[in-house]
Amino acid sequence: MTVVKPTTSTDLPRTTKSSGRVKVKTPLKYDVLLGRRSSCWKHFGNMALRDAVDSYFDVYEKSKLRVEKTMIIADIVNEIQEKGGRFLKKDDQEEWYVADKKISIEKVGHIIRDKRAVMRQQIKRKSLCEQQKQGEIVDEYKTSCSDKTSRNGASGSISMRLRYEHSSNKIDKLTRQHKLLLEEANESLKNTSVVLTQLEETRQALANEICNSIAIPTVNNAAA
Repeated sequence: MTVVKPTTSTDLPRTTKSSGRVKVKTPLKYDVLLGRRSSCWKHFGNMALRDAVDSYFDVYEKSKLRVEKTMIIADIVNEIQEKGGRFLKKDDQEEWYVADKKISIEKVGHIIRDKRAVMRQQIKRKSLCEQQKQGEIVDEYKTSCSDKTSRNGASGSISMRLRYEHSSNKIDKLTRQHKLLLEEANESLKNTSVVLTQLEETRQALANEICNSIAIPTVNNAAA
């Protein structure tokens, strides 16, 4: 386990206060940079945040109560701040400043939604691949049976027809089983879509509730 050296006042870059905001000249290693630039995505602090979300994701998805999900998001933010990280955003003058905890919480929620969307796409692609593979197997099997019937000629036509019918029954059975699996997968995707809609509707209320009920420690920024 890597031991993170606590950030001291001498390690912090020079900061200034403007319009109630704490501006930062140079982001630190564990700072999370808010923005769509590739440099933000590749920043060490952003990668650390995504790793933290991955480690909490299963617990978050299994949680049924809103307060449990709220506490998990708070734990993720705390984990970054305990390493000396801050959530930084650029203003209109393209200068970094420390974002408030509401924005920090929304950032974590956004990453969780992105991860859920990626998992849904993976499930969908897997289902389509299995469906395509099953179709290819069925077509190949029918072609093989048809070729054997042609080669045997009229003398063996009755026997081959019976075998073909037996094979067709097996294929139909496999097809029905595959159809049931697809229906179950589609139902699971529909349930996930309903949950996503509910989460989106309560996102703003959740953020406000966290701001009012949970005190998230912030990092003191001292001037160098």
